[in-house]
Amino acid sequence: MISSRAQAAFHGGLEQAASATLSEYSTGGSWSMEAVGDDLITDLHKCMILCLCSVKMRIFVTVHFTGNLDTKQFVADVVKGADQKDQTELFYDFFRELCNVYAGHLKRSLSDEFPEIAFSTPDCIDRESVQHFGHLNYKLGLSQRATAPSGLKLGFGIYVCPIAEIDFSITMADNSDAGELELF
Repeated sequence: MISSRAQAAFHGGLEQAASATLSEYSTGGSWSMEAVGDDLITDLHKCMILCLCSVKMRIFVTVHFTGNLDTKQFVADVVKGADQKDQTELFYDFFRELCNVYAGHLKRSLSDEFPEIAFSTPDCIDRESVQHFGHLNYKLGLSQRATAPSGLKLGFGIYVCPIAEIDFSITMADNSDAGELELF
């Protein structure tokens, strides 16, 4: 149900969206990216998930992370100057926003082909829930692992559940502003 051209487009969209998202949240140095393929990322303890929906498909978009000290320090460095609200809430709010930005980049790359595409708000699930993604009956799963110069690891994934035949190709453009809120 998903053509090879569409699979290549999703793969390119994942890579571009993950790279663009990380460039917005860099604290120095560049991230290395590694394709994980269709393997689920289960070694990172938490996952933000949201759903991109169109008439022809649902795409579950994920950002995987841990709650270790390195990750908490990364978040603190990125959001320095933030008000002193509950640090746990701030930590999860950061990853919700990271997931929104990532989905925004992905949505922009797909919006010419799927103009009706929209997405939900992200929710946090744990590693055990990720192991049940097979029940989503996705036909294409792609994952990327990002590693910061400090060794911090994040995961980005998409899981495509087609409702109809999906056959398209897209030209990846510069989406450097794709995750930003646009007011008219």
